[in-house]
Amino acid sequence: MKTTLSLRVVPNAKRTSCEGLMDDGSSLRVKLAAPPLDGKANVALIKWLAQTLKIRSTDIQIVSGQTSRQKTIEIEGLTPSDVLPLLIRECKSANSPDKKSRKSHKIHPDNVSSPPRGSN
Repeated sequence: MKTTLSLRVVPNAKRTSCEGLMDDGSSLRVKLAAPPLDGKANVALIKWLAQTLKIRSTDIQIVSGQTSRQKTIEIEGLTPSDVLPLLIRECKSANSPDKKSRKSHKIHPDNVSSPPRGSN
């Protein structure tokens, strides 16, 4: 079983955190403290996702957007119903009222999906 995520990353942030959905609702916005040099932001993203989802980093793969801010991530071993509550919890804690942040958006299940049947 695999789950696919669409993410918009913002490197060089003060700290790594989930910012909720983009205004158009199509991607989850994640700020990364790492710079976008030599793949450091990609490594930081995978590490953050692994910690947030409580899985091994080897179960996470960037399938598109290696050098782009817009990324498609594939997560092995978790269903969208496994991933969604963990991401919601992480985004809520990052956007709690005592922290200054941009406007928060709710994560909708349509933004977390399983790949079509028959795809690897």
